[in-house]
Order: sequence, then C-alpha cells, then structure tokens
Amino acid sequence: MDTRVKINLQENPNTFYRGIQNVATIDSIYNCNVYNLYKSLEYSTEKHVVKAGARFDYTNLPTVYDETHGSSFWCILPPVNLQRKRAKKSNNLSYNQRIQRPNINVRNPSVGQSSRFSVSFGNPLLGTAISNNFDLSFFKMGKSTTIFGLGFIINDNNKKVTHLASSSILNASFANIGYARDVNVHINPSISKKSRIGLNELTSDLRLKGNVVNNTPEKHGFHRNICVLLNFEFQNKLQLRTSFNNIASNVLLQVNINESPIFSLTALKMFLNDKLTILELINYQFTKFYTNTRNLNTGSILRHAFSQVYYRSFLITLTYIILKLKSYLASANRTINADHIQQKTNSISYEYTCK
Repeated sequence: MDTRVKINLQENPNTFYRGIQNVATIDSIYNCNVYNLYKSLEYSTEKHVVKAGARFDYTNLPTVYDETHGSSFWCILPPVNLQRKRAKKSNNLSYNQRIQRPNINVRNPSVGQSSRFSVSFGNPLLGTAISNNFDLSFFKMGKSTTIFGLGFIINDNNKKVTHLASSSILNASFANIGYARDVNVHINPSISKKSRIGLNELTSDLRLKGNVVNNTPEKHGFHRNICVLLNFEFQNKLQLRTSFNNIASNVLLQVNINESPIFSLTALKMFLNDKLTILELINYQFTKFYTNTRNLNTGSILRHAFSQVYYRSFLITLTYIILKLKSYLASANRTINADHIQQKTNSISYEYTCK
C-alpha cells in the first residue's frame, strides 16, 4: 500500500506592458494552487503483479484580473498497472489519466500587439486537458536487454487558434478545440553491453469539436515526432550520447506547417575513487525551425520563417563522501542499517549555458 500527499502553491505577478495604438497589457497576479492525494494498492504473486489506485487532484486558481474571476475544480485520476513475469521476460499493461493545466501565458487576457496587423490575447476561461494513456510494453533481459513498447493516448487539447478579421488583422488566442489520438512506438535494443540505441515515433491525429472560425476549412490536423538516441559507454568512465529529433505538425488547422530538426551531442566523463567523484558534462545542441503558414480564410497571407538556435552547456559536479563503517555487513542478508553507517555528502556544482 502506498499513500502520498503533495501540495504545490504558485504565485506569478505580471506587470509587463506592451502595446501600440492605445492597446496595452493588463497587470495581473496568477495563482495556481494544486493539492494531490495519491493512494494505491499492490498485490503480487510469483508470476503476476496488479497495482491500482487513484489520485485525487484539486486545483484552485484564484486569478486576479481586472475583468475576470478565479476558478477551482477537482478530478479523480485512476492508474492501473498489470504485469506478468516469466524467467527473463516480462509483459506490462498500464492505464492512467493525466491532467494538463493551462499556464499564465495562455490564461492571461492581456493583449499583445507586435504590429497593427497582429494581435494576440489569452483566454482566462480556458479549461484543462485530461489525457487517457494506455501502454503495452515487453521487456527481455539476457546478454542484451531489449524493451519494446506500444502506447495509445486520447486527450483533449488546448491549442493556439488564429483567424483573419475583416480589417486584415490576424488575431491569435487559445481554445479547447477538440481531442487528439496519439500512437507511440518505442524500442530500445542493446547493441552491446555498453552501447544502446533508442527509437521512438509518435503520431498524433487532432480532431475538431466544431468550427473554430465559421469558415475554417479543415477539421483535423497532425503532429509527428521521430527520435533516435545513441548511447556509448567506454571503460574509462566516458559516455557519449547523441540524439536526433524531427518534429512536424499542422496544429493550427489552417495549413500551418512547423518542422524542427534537433541534433544534440553530449560527452560525460566521470572520475571516481573511494571518496571523490568528479562529473564533467559537455552538451551541444543545434536546432532549426521551419514555419510556413497560409491563412485559408482569404488566402492573402503567406508567411515563411526560418531560424537556427545553438545551445552550448558545460557542467562540473564535485561530490565528496565521508563514509565510515562501524562493523562489517552481515554476510547472511547483506543489509545496512543506521547503526552500521555514518555518511556526509558535500556537493558543489558549476553550470555554464550559452545560447
């Protein structure tokens, strides 16, 4: 039996001002208080494990705006997990619900105007999104370990919606436009004892509840993410990790195509002795963004954007451990309790990130 309680209290004041032609943002204080109670029960036999429970989630949004009021809601999120164990293999089937709360950036009704033809504003009445997650995975352990998984997700969506007004002004806001059906396939085979490759593919089909704008021609869109991850470990405590992501989407449902190839290379070096551990990490990430937007209401707007972003980060972590054993471990059970060990750890880290 497992019981957990979690409380998260947030306060985010916003005094940002931006506007032209007498259009300005609104001062606000965005509070988001979340209270969680999780309860689960696990029953296991020699070959099967069954775990079920519920998470009681209460969210209080005492948002202070000039013309709106706060809101509160609660929900019950049920997780269920079934596992079958066989020698060096196991099958796992799970179901759970997850909640996605809209943040200050999409709920704030402030008006932002970057030009006289582009206006954006938040939606303080935007609701949360609940997702239903199903996952089936297969695990095999031997000389090399292989994990294969298949996931299916049904969830509501909070998406950015744009439309062209009669005055040729492009308005952008957020709405609960419909739901998505996601299919996720992932496989993680071992190339060798110290090398692993990971393949992950996610395809999402978006469906509208109805017309966001009266003359919106499309009823569905797509989102796709393909990820390849390689991890190599060498005998001298050196690890090299490289990953490639390609994200493509048509999520505005107005022939908006976004594509973002992301490449990352990480080198990790660890120096280890009995008392001192030094960890060095160097990360290099290269990202490209392609955006091609055509508004189908009039066909008069065509935008194409391209940008490149480089990230470089360097991290050093020093950990010094003082460890003293008062007695030898009992050979029968090989356990350590509070009477056996005294430990003190001091950690100093330095991180540098350049964008």
